[in-house]
This record gives sequence, C-alpha cells and structure tokens, in this order.
Amino acid sequence: MALVACVQAVAGPEDFQRFKGGLFGPGGERSLAKAGPVGFLADFSLVTDVADRSGALFEQSPFATLFADIYVDRRIAVRPFEAASCPPEKIKALNPALKTINTCAAASQLGRGLASGYARNVGASPGQYLADVDLQVRAFRGPGRNRFLLYVYSELSKENLVSAEVSEVPGKGPYGSRIRFVIPRGLITPAPAVISQLSGFRLLVPASAAGGRGVFRLGRCPSSRRLKLGFRADYNDNLSTSGPVRNADGFAITSSSPMLSSTSRCG
Repeated sequence: MALVACVQAVAGPEDFQRFKGGLFGPGGERSLAKAGPVGFLADFSLVTDVADRSGALFEQSPFATLFADIYVDRRIAVRPFEAASCPPEKIKALNPALKTINTCAAASQLGRGLASGYARNVGASPGQYLADVDLQVRAFRGPGRNRFLLYVYSELSKENLVSAEVSEVPGKGPYGSRIRFVIPRGLITPAPAVISQLSGFRLLVPASAAGGRGVFRLGRCPSSRRLKLGFRADYNDNLSTSGPVRNADGFAITSSSPMLSSTSRCG
C-alpha cells in the first residue's frame, strides 16, 4: 500500500544515517575484547519513523546506496583469507530461505545479518513506496585474500552478491583498514524504474569465525582501552547518471555522508 507524507523533501539520506559498531571478545557482544580473535558488529540505519512521518523516507526523493565504507581500528587486522573459500556460484545456490548451508562447507560462512529497505518508484513523492522488504544476509570469504562476499536474498531482489574489498588506510589516524561494500545493480534497481532504498543493515561476525582463527584479530589493546569503527556512504538520487563520479553501472554519486564513528572497550 502506498503511503504519502505531508512534508516536503528538505534533506538528503546523509542527514538521517546512524551507525553503531562493536568489537568484542569470544564471550559475545557484552564481553570485553582482548588480544586475539574478536567479533565484529556493524549496525547501520537510515532513521525512518513511519508513525511520525519522519526520516529519510519522508524527506528525500528515492535514493540508493552505491558504496558503503566501514573503517576498522588500526589495532585490528582484517583477514578474510583465514576463512575457507566457497565459489560465488555455490554461494548463490544456497537455500533461498538461508536456513541451511547446502552447497558450501559450514566453516566458510563467517557471519549473518539482516537488511531492510523500501522499494520505490523513480520520482516517488516523499513517503510513498511500493513495498517494505527484509533481506537475509550471509557473509563469506571472497575471491583472493582481501575480499568478503555478502549473499543477500529477498523475494523482490532474489539472490545478489555484494563484494567488499579490504584496503589499508594510510596515515596515523585511528583507522588502519577500510572495508568497501559495492552494491550491485540488482539491489540498486531490482526492476525497471524501481529503487531499493536501504533503511537498515546489521551484520555480525563472531570471534569464532574461520574456525576460531579470527577474521578480525586484535593485536594489542591500547592504553586508552578504546577501539573505533567508522562508517560513511555514497548515495544516488533517483537513479541519476549525471555526475563526475559514477559506479560500474553508470549511476552517479549525488551525495556522500560524513564519517560516523562508534567506540568499543577492550582489555
């Protein structure tokens, strides 16, 4: 059912994004991280309150996320190569309900999560959407040593693979690695003139991933006992192709977010 708000478009998606990240020990999300394998949590949202008709859905024309970057504290090594590999074609052959892993070794799955969003027509009025969608997410090692693959499935988008590349962050700032998620065309526009507008994303990779070897590994807890995660994203408005910076499918970056940060204790 379409829902139309009373407010006009006055802000972009970057004004409503929220990020909560976490690094934790083998005991779970509430335990303090120590040297060795640590768990990783990314919890992102574009705040939307349907009841109060507020948030990105109501104050911005339809937009898509093109790139999402997670920055990891420089004391954490990010090592997807520690995991067993599973070929992309086998990942895409998973049970669509994602209740079982029937094509890949269980140890190849690194974590799981849930994404949510709205399917909207190009040019839809603020607050108007075709459907709200939940997407199951599973994380795997990608090809090569420095890539992750996210298997994302919903009845609307069907199966899609999101590639994420790990690269070094130069300089002496708090972050040592960047994980760049490249959103595929099938998630950006699942049907002609339809936009998938992300509203929330949560991914959990436990410290026990990769057989306990640690996809994320803390070398040393600093004297501050604080570890940082950061987040930023690049957005596209209304499937625009007009702009100096574009993705592989030709969609232009029309706005970019500031860096958001989240702090975890360690030691």
